[in-house]
Amino acid sequence: LQSTEQAETLREVSFVVGSSFNLNEVLKRIMDQLGRVVKYDSAAIHLIEGKRRRIIAGRGFSAPDQVIGTTFPAELDEKEPGSIVIHTRQPLVHSNISKRFNKFEQPVQDFIKSWMGIPLIAHDKVIGLISIDRTEVDAYSDEGVQLTMAFANQVALALENARLHE
Repeated sequence: LQSTEQAETLREVSFVVGSSFNLNEVLKRIMDQLGRVVKYDSAAIHLIEGKRRRIIAGRGFSAPDQVIGTTFPAELDEKEPGSIVIHTRQPLVHSNISKRFNKFEQPVQDFIKSWMGIPLIAHDKVIGLISIDRTEVDAYSDEGVQLTMAFANQVALALENARLHE
């Protein structure tokens, strides 16, 4: 996308995502709009809830019920890429994630090659992350990461507003 097109897409996307306070509606809109920002085969939204992080939405998984609802401890775990994203507050990209993290060789996740984790930061607080997957190796560019970060900044506020509203 050209930068004008990117700006227009981000503006539309943030309007659509931010135009509801219903958490389920916001989650559905985020998953719909994410595909306009970056190509993915599967993606998940993780939110921090107290001392745990839980996957509250996902798309593209063959067994969504085995993914959505999964929880992780909130403390730093160097063996879990989502944890690293949350604790560093930085995006993380792996061009072939199963080479670095064994759990990506397990069924339900073994199709994932390229992995991108983007922190969700609202009011300077990390509230979770978006994880984005591709079946091909080396699928994400720096430009894709930057665009997804801009999207995530809008998404984090919409999610936080919907959570507070509920």
